[in-house]
Amino acid sequence: MEQPFLIITKDGSRKVVSPREIVYVTVDANYIKLKLVNNRTIPARYSLTEFKEHLPSQDFIRTHRNYIVSIQHIDSVGRDISVEIDGVKTKEGEITMKNGDVVPLSERRKKDVFACFKQL
Repeated sequence: MEQPFLIITKDGSRKVVSPREIVYVTVDANYIKLKLVNNRTIPARYSLTEFKEHLPSQDFIRTHRNYIVSIQHIDSVGRDISVEIDGVKTKEGEITMKNGDVVPLSERRKKDVFACFKQL
């Protein structure tokens, strides 16, 4: 049985969360935000890297420097779009989650994301 987390939130309270409930995790200033299946968002006192170490590696993948997503909650991987960041042009993709939220997919992380799926 999967052991739930006891997460210390931004306000110091403690919430019980199962990894199965997590759709994605993103950075918010000095905290992270966990987006859950019931559309709740929990701000927590961790770095993204620190929190990823506690997630089941076969179920979660980093898609961007600011995002970790649950592979089980991915609905589709969209087309690349050209973006300019600090004067540098790059291609970024996007991932649509089953709850309808869209998260970025950096060029650097694409290969790892596609490797999670059997492509037909």
